[in-house]
Amino acid sequence: MTKRGRKLAPWTKEFLNLKEDFEYSFEDLEVVLSKKKYEIEGQVRRLNIKPIYYLQIKKTTRRAFFLGKDIISHYKKRVYLEKNYYKSEIFSCKKTLNKGEHSLEKKLDLFLITESKINPELKTELDIIDQIEYEVNKNINEIYKTKT
Repeated sequence: MTKRGRKLAPWTKEFLNLKEDFEYSFEDLEVVLSKKKYEIEGQVRRLNIKPIYYLQIKKTTRRAFFLGKDIISHYKKRVYLEKNYYKSEIFSCKKTLNKGEHSLEKKLDLFLITESKINPELKTELDIIDQIEYEVNKNINEIYKTKT
């Protein structure tokens, strides 16, 4: 299974704490993220965000800057999309696991248990999956017994 996209930046958590409705300047971000203005600018430019999220200062120059509000809202969207992708990848991985790979299965179970404590919706989904797995295993055992 290939892993798509780059790893999330270590300052993602700090970014997620910022308010979407509030307009931040680069100076505000400098204080909140405890990074220098040019570092933040560099991180933002590596995100491959579409040009609609830029505020262009001059038409003649190619250099463009983000509006504070747009950078935060778009970065949050990107982070949530990546999180959702990885969760779906884990679910598909769990379904296709072989019986021999117990250690990986245990790790996945631990991860999903910790996530379900935070997110109650995930817990209900996991309960449904467990119930289906139990019924399938039960049916397989019954079929196996009838054949022997």
